[in-house]
Order: sequence, then structure tokens, then C-alpha cells
Amino acid sequence: MFKHIAILLVSWLTLCAASEVRASDEFLQIYTELYVPNSYRENDTGPVVGYVTDLVREVMATAGIDYEIEMVPWIRAVQALESTENVMVYSMARTPEREDKYHWIGKTLPLEFYLYGMKERLMDLPKTLETAIDSRIGVVREDVVGLYLESKQFTGLVYVRRPSLYLNMLERNRIDLFPFTPLEIGLFARINGYNENDLIGIIKLDELSTDQYMVVGKNTDQAVQQRLMSAYQQVVDSGKYEELLKPLYLQYETIRVDILE
Repeated sequence: MFKHIAILLVSWLTLCAASEVRASDEFLQIYTELYVPNSYRENDTGPVVGYVTDLVREVMATAGIDYEIEMVPWIRAVQALESTENVMVYSMARTPEREDKYHWIGKTLPLEFYLYGMKERLMDLPKTLETAIDSRIGVVREDVVGLYLESKQFTGLVYVRRPSLYLNMLERNRIDLFPFTPLEIGLFARINGYNENDLIGIIKLDELSTDQYMVVGKNTDQAVQQRLMSAYQQVVDSGKYEELLKPLYLQYETIRVDILE
């Protein structure tokens, strides 16, 4: 009997200790959108993977903070970031309008946007931003490009839930143009089953040249924020940042999409 009581007491103490550890551990809910090749799943039930995702996981491991990455529509990620404690989102373009809304943990990639279209339709497509104001341009709601074009009073915006829908809609002639980055567009096309040589970058969005970041909301615990920023810097200083993203730059060199001169 005493033996059983001792076993129960040890088990109870173990559970209490585990509960205290779980209660004291920080947890970060991380959201991203489907954005090949930086955040995607290789199958429906697999983990979120990708070049920038690998960087985020490295930062989290260095920070020693427990986390979960969930892939959701961009607008849902932004809403969670602004309304819920201890939420991180990647990757967000750093713009003057967003500067004071979030804590900017660390840069993921440089950002440069073009509007892309089909090469075979090039003669019929606008060649300047001013002449594209009525064109059917695919955008993700609350994404930096959509917000920018809305501010410019563009009238032909076609809202999609995620960037992976752009190519199908372009092929079906549902949109004329869509925004993407030169660094990622070639691999994005291939992974989604399209030939990158069918596409061409036509209009550069000069005002949106900036950087993408990992961000946390203003209501995130300050100690967590500081740990993340410190961990990010350690990853950069160790050379791991460059190591993780180097394959993306190498693929950019070999899978290029033409840009209209």
C-alpha cells in the first residue's frame, strides 16, 4: 500500500513540475501565407517548409521558444497579429504605413515587385503603371501591393485568397497582371506546374522596393520580443542566415523570368 502511495506521490509531483515548466515556457503562434518557395506544404498534411520558413525555424530554435507555424490566408494572419498576444507573422513588407503598427524582428528577404503577365499577350498589356489603372490585376487583400494599388485608385483589382491562384487565373484570362518578386517568380512558376518562360515582368513598382520581415504584434510580451531579436542577430552573425538563403539566390540565377527592358 505504502509503495502505491509513494508511486502516486512521485507521479503527482512529476505532473506538477511539468505543469510549472509548461506554464513558464513562452509559446509563439506563427502565421504565414502560402507563398512558394518560401512557405508551403509538400503535401496536405505535411509541415510548412520553404527557404524563409527554414530561417524562421532557426531563429525560434536559437531563441528557445516553443512555437507552431500555421499557413492561413494573409488577411487572417494580419488580423491575428493585431488582435492576439504572442503572434508572429512572416514575411511582411516594411512600409512607412506599417512602421509603427508592429515590432520588426528581422529581415527575411529584400523585396522588389513587378507586375507580371503572359508573354504571348504582351502587345495588349500596359507598359506603365499609369496605363494599367483599369487593368485586371490580381492581388491578395491586405497585401502590400493591393493596399498600394488601392491607394492609387486602381479600378480593376481582382482579389484572391492566396498568390498560388495567380497563374491559373492568368491562364484562364481572368486577370491580365499579377505582382511578384523577381527573386522568386521562376521557382514559383515551376512548382505550380507552369513554364517560367511563358511569363514576363512588365511594370516595376518602384515605390514598393523595401525589405520583408518577421514581425510580432505590439501586444506581444516585451521579453519574448527581445529574445527573438537577439536570436535573429545570432543567426545572422553565425553565417546561418546566408547559408539558409543561398540556395534561393542560386536558383534565381538559373530559373530567371524575363523582364521587359
